[in-house]
Amino acid sequence: MKQGLRWGLGLLVLIIGGGVAGIPVFTGSMAEMAYRSGIEDMNQRLDANPELSGQIEITQYDRGLYSSSVVTRYSLQNPMLDFDVVQEMQHGFAGARFEGHAIPRGRTREVMEQLGGGDDTIRFNGRYGTEDVEFVVMMDALSGVLDVEPDVQLNLQPLQIDGQMTHTGESVRVDMDWGGLAMRSLSTPDVIEMGQARGQLNAKLIAGDTSLGVWDGDFGLDIARLNANVDEAESFAIEAIALAGRTDVNEQDRIDSRFTLSFESLTSMGMDPIRGSATLRSEGLLVEPLLELANQAEQLGDDAPYERLLADAIAQGVTLYLTEGELAAGPQRRLSADAELVIKPEMADLLRAGLMSFAMLEAMDFEMNVGLDQALANSLPRELGVWLAQMRAFGVLRAQDDRLELNIRLQDGEVLVHGEPWG
Repeated sequence: MKQGLRWGLGLLVLIIGGGVAGIPVFTGSMAEMAYRSGIEDMNQRLDANPELSGQIEITQYDRGLYSSSVVTRYSLQNPMLDFDVVQEMQHGFAGARFEGHAIPRGRTREVMEQLGGGDDTIRFNGRYGTEDVEFVVMMDALSGVLDVEPDVQLNLQPLQIDGQMTHTGESVRVDMDWGGLAMRSLSTPDVIEMGQARGQLNAKLIAGDTSLGVWDGDFGLDIARLNANVDEAESFAIEAIALAGRTDVNEQDRIDSRFTLSFESLTSMGMDPIRGSATLRSEGLLVEPLLELANQAEQLGDDAPYERLLADAIAQGVTLYLTEGELAAGPQRRLSADAELVIKPEMADLLRAGLMSFAMLEAMDFEMNVGLDQALANSLPRELGVWLAQMRAFGVLRAQDDRLELNIRLQDGEVLVHGEPWG
């Protein structure tokens, strides 16, 4: 009995040991299947999009028991996207870890070498899992003069992109950190510079496919500064630029999207610094009709039936908002604005009937409020000051404390200014 038990335990250890040893082999096979499937999917997208024509080809895939060597050739229509991707994979228990680099070819190599780059300028690493892939892409700093622009010095700071994506591409997370770029003339003071840029994206596909679809998620981009000095007459500088957006799809398949832009300082032509911000929002667009509109526009161009497609997308009504709009040159020197546009379901019927007339005004409600600090108005150029005085004389602008204010509404086809009929 005891001997049988020992034989049984020994057999169990051998079975478990063999299974554990075989897991990396299995995950290596799964990684190869996922990789080849991904390349096939990318080629299908290239075939479907003439603007991205080209070919991605696996020229070598040597899979061993516990590691693999892969070479993939990217030959796309854009001459700057011609390179071989070489990577080594180590098979593990939960997937395959990989690392590699991109070897430039043809015109891509020429440009890379002119900027001081080479075979190890672009590197990457990550992990192929059973359901997703995690990755890190890094590019070293590049600097040099290109033969197409021999008078311009181009400097590119290091770039790193971290991300995670399902094998189907229907869920994506990306974080980017880029040191920025600079283009300087070698014969004049002209320069264009962008400081550090950081961005992030989190998105999930709701409808359509990864090449043309509706996504639910958010993104953001922060740029430390952007400045240009071109012939001195076109000089400007913007500090602390922030872009952010979000799209949500509710249970009724209606889209709520939001986009925000702000900057801490804008200067140009010697004027005082201006701070600005604004938020745009829309709600009510329908997912499937909007996707059909995008598909028809891509396939038919100017021949697409835009009136009917747009009517389907706004069939339940749409509301557009402008909020938190502001430009400020300092305390008591602000211009602010907010607005709301309601497109009623009746607008869809008018579009389908081709009735592009004043009847459309009755299918919309609109209201806008604008405020201008008197101190800012007093500092404007004389021509603008004369125009503001005329607007006050006509009652369009009204003085309220130390501000000039405008309220305009379109309601049931009638225009109201400060609540009173206009005209």
